[in-house]
Amino acid sequence: MKIGMMQPHDSVWQGCFGYWQKQFIQQNFLLIGYIAWNGYLNTGRGMVVCTVVDTIPSCIDWEVDTLTYDQVFIPQAQVG
Repeated sequence: MKIGMMQPHDSVWQGCFGYWQKQFIQQNFLLIGYIAWNGYLNTGRGMVVCTVVDTIPSCIDWEVDTLTYDQVFIPQAQVG
């Protein structure tokens, strides 16, 4: 297995349905990018944190289904 192809192990909070973060970011890329760019323009460097509100079902269809989530830009000085 190549190092770049390694996938993190499922943790308890993720359940047993695999690595869903990649699909979540792909589905919400434009909105996450907008929050990041707007935060950067207003306060400089930082990071976007998304908190998924919904329980993610094991049979989610990422092309059709949506998830409720909150997002916030945290300036670099406040990241700890």
